[in-house]
Amino acid sequence: MLWPQGTNSTTAQYIASTLNAYKNVHVTISVVLPAQYVMDLNQTQNYQMTAYGYYNSALFPNTAAVFGTGGALNYEKIADPKLDSALDAMQATSDQTAFKSALHDFVTELIAQYDVLPAQQADIGFIYNAKSVGGVHPVEFGMAALWGEMYSLSA
Repeated sequence: MLWPQGTNSTTAQYIASTLNAYKNVHVTISVVLPAQYVMDLNQTQNYQMTAYGYYNSALFPNTAAVFGTGGALNYEKIADPKLDSALDAMQATSDQTAFKSALHDFVTELIAQYDVLPAQQADIGFIYNAKSVGGVHPVEFGMAALWGEMYSLSA
């Protein structure tokens, strides 16, 4: 398991110890400097397992960058025409029904084909003075639609 130094390596130790409790499973941890982590993750894919945070407050542009063919953040080097088609369809429409259909296609393919485990969704907190700032309308914390869909599909 590849893990970057300075990002709570006790988490990696916990995951390894939990998996090592299974028969015929042996997990070792490689804690490396951040520059080495990025090289191993993105350039050489020198790992079998790692944790990667997908942080954003909206579906696009990061979703396409992470999962689209040739995306700048596509560290798994995914090249899937079904994902690309669904990403294109989501970005090309302003119709809510068409968007949800494309999102469903995207998440269905993602779950079926790739080793991606959505482990956490957290909202982003903002503090503002309602007397001086108007028109603030939080909408599903940005990513709730994607992860909500993922949970409902996997249930």
